[in-house]
Amino acid sequence: MNKRTAITAFVMLAIVGLVATLYLKRGARSNLKPFEALGEVAAQETVKLIGGSGEIVIIVPDFGEPRNPIQEAQMNSFRNELKRQKGVTIAGVEKVNLVAPQTSTKQGKLRFFEPTLGGPPLSQPGQLSQIANTYAQAKAIVMFVDLPPLSDADISTLKNRGTKLVAVSDYKDSYKALFQAQVLHLALVPRLESFPGKGKKPRTLKDWFDRSYAVITPEKAEAMP
Repeated sequence: MNKRTAITAFVMLAIVGLVATLYLKRGARSNLKPFEALGEVAAQETVKLIGGSGEIVIIVPDFGEPRNPIQEAQMNSFRNELKRQKGVTIAGVEKVNLVAPQTSTKQGKLRFFEPTLGGPPLSQPGQLSQIANTYAQAKAIVMFVDLPPLSDADISTLKNRGTKLVAVSDYKDSYKALFQAQVLHLALVPRLESFPGKGKKPRTLKDWFDRSYAVITPEKAEAMP
């Protein structure tokens, strides 16, 4: 192989490598679209729920290191949409620790929000009432984790304060009763039925959302299992 041939081969390999990298990056970005859509719609629906102004608290999972790109895409989209909507600000962020306590370096302001050693990776009964009391000015608590079993203190505190509860999670059997009790006010969950326009290419984030998720309100919850 002469020098010119070697240079040509090197250039061709470089081009192939660049194209492959761009393709993979584009694919990865496309794969995050549903989660960006979920974050955006969650923000829009929360703003609507509290009347367009006020403070909220968000509860997010802490996956430790390395960072979770899906969670980052979802939360960045949520925050960016809040900025576009204006009028609603985040009063606090609390984290549910999903890694072993001895390896986690991140903590929320409220230490009680760490799960007990050996316990399930979600918040514990009684903690939502503490969140509502700590952030007394917040109009809503938005949970990006499954709702825990609620204690009597959770239910009475949320009702007495008028704090709206929003769940961005899987749909749980307990949600219907919580909607009926006027404790849960909004849920964004994976679609329970197939998307009718499955062959249609999504063009907007709302299209991406509709393909994978659904907004559940107290009215719609009546028809849920």
